[in-house]
Amino acid sequence: MGTFDKSRPEIGAIAIGISQRALDECLKYSRQRSAFGQPIAKISRRSSFMMADMAINIEASRLLHVQGRVVGR
Repeated sequence: MGTFDKSRPEIGAIAIGISQRALDECLKYSRQRSAFGQPIAKISRRSSFMMADMAINIEASRLLHVQGRVVGR
């Protein structure tokens, strides 16, 4: 079980990195993709809110990860 305790933070960091990359790709795509002559990032509020929620969740995960690393020492 000691191995799991040492590997879990790294796995969490990897998951946060993957999530951040997914958000970056989503933002890039929404700025490039156009509908009705405008990027969908400007047209669709729903997708903008979804990306904002993603960013909030990623930042909360990042902060929890850092806090867990500090407390877990």
